[in-house]
Amino acid sequence: MLWLSRYPRPYKCIHDQGGEFIGEAFQAKLATWGIHDGGTTSKNATANAICERMHLTVANILRTRYNNAAPNFQVAVEEVKRALAACNHAMRCAVSTALMNNTPGETVFHRDMLLNIPVIVDLLSMQQKRQYKINENLRRQNAKRKEFDYRIGGEVLIKNTDGRKLDPKYRGPYPITNVYTNGTVEIQRTNAIRERINIRRLVPFRQV
Repeated sequence: MLWLSRYPRPYKCIHDQGGEFIGEAFQAKLATWGIHDGGTTSKNATANAICERMHLTVANILRTRYNNAAPNFQVAVEEVKRALAACNHAMRCAVSTALMNNTPGETVFHRDMLLNIPVIVDLLSMQQKRQYKINENLRRQNAKRKEFDYRIGGEVLIKNTDGRKLDPKYRGPYPITNVYTNGTVEIQRTNAIRERINIRRLVPFRQV
């Protein structure tokens, strides 16, 4: 909760289904601070794209730094801390076209990250431009898709992304028990287990 001690309270916390996030302690902390919980569906990285892109940058820096010579175990923790600090600074100072050629640091703190000068940031125009790009990306992706309405009682297949080359491409079929408006459906995995899953991982099942 280091963020809460330094920066304004966020409206919503988006996270994956890791035990550290869905556990009782973390959920209680969110409720105490009045922060809305926004869990994503499993194996749907695009639902938290900004965070996942940050993780990719961190991984690339660590891979480049320690590819040939791994640090000694005793100093590994301090080495990783320094690498993460360097990565955070690099990302905060990187100009982003999504932020109207501002850096993330300038957007949050309204000051240049290298020089001690104030920076005027038009957040409203930035949000409108970002929303426009999101809508355009969705329009292009949706133009490639075939129209299909998921309904309760229908059956779907799940894309098998973890299998080997000769494994089946899909698992299922599984019956749909609920349909939501945010692009997710709930399926009946077993008699006792239901799972909410994004439709990007699903393929409609058609009986041959």
